[in-house]
Amino acid sequence: MEQYEFVNKTEYGPVRAELETILQKMRNYIRKNNPDLDFNWELIGSGRKHLITRVKNGNRGFDFDFNLIIDDPGDGNKWIGKNVHNAFLEAIRYAVKGTGFKDPEESTSAFTIKRVNKKQSKVNCSCDFGIVYYDNQGGYHYLNYFKENGGFGFLERSFRYDVDDAVDELTNYDTNSWNWIRAVYLELKNNNPQNKRSFILYVEAVHIVYDQVFNSPSEDDDDYDDDD
Repeated sequence: MEQYEFVNKTEYGPVRAELETILQKMRNYIRKNNPDLDFNWELIGSGRKHLITRVKNGNRGFDFDFNLIIDDPGDGNKWIGKNVHNAFLEAIRYAVKGTGFKDPEESTSAFTIKRVNKKQSKVNCSCDFGIVYYDNQGGYHYLNYFKENGGFGFLERSFRYDVDDAVDELTNYDTNSWNWIRAVYLELKNNNPQNKRSFILYVEAVHIVYDQVFNSPSEDDDDYDDDD
């Protein structure tokens, strides 16, 4: 089974900075060529929590995940999925020119750009861009490609993870809790037969540590017999 290791910030930090520059170029391109379509971005997943990993001695490198957040189309309105997809595809192609990243690859719910070391036949790093919007009820919608008919549309994702409050509570209770979360996360990453996404594993790591800190019986609680 593959074994993962954490990537040092001195290595991934410059890559994140370059991606931020690419994102700004994308935004400028979108604003110029599609005035009705603007976006902000949000780093998600392991990169947001500084838990970036890669396979030891692997050839896939490390990766980032960004949500590209467009406006809610409003009641009774909807985005034309194909138009949104094409606009962002053009913007990404434009923004990566002159960088070390290749043209974007497309999957069902993301664009992926990769920096490839051809001499060593491996990917140094990559980044996934997902296009999403939030409705006024807090719903989360992401752009999806439907392989069966070749169409595009937005799907609603119902689940949400409120782990930030749990992490704050843990670290306020014990400053070493974050190191514990990191250790559990890496252990889950290295024992992941179901190939769960990194963010799901992070959520599980937080829940495991939270339960052990706040919900486990205290070792100081003595067992006793009621003789009455």
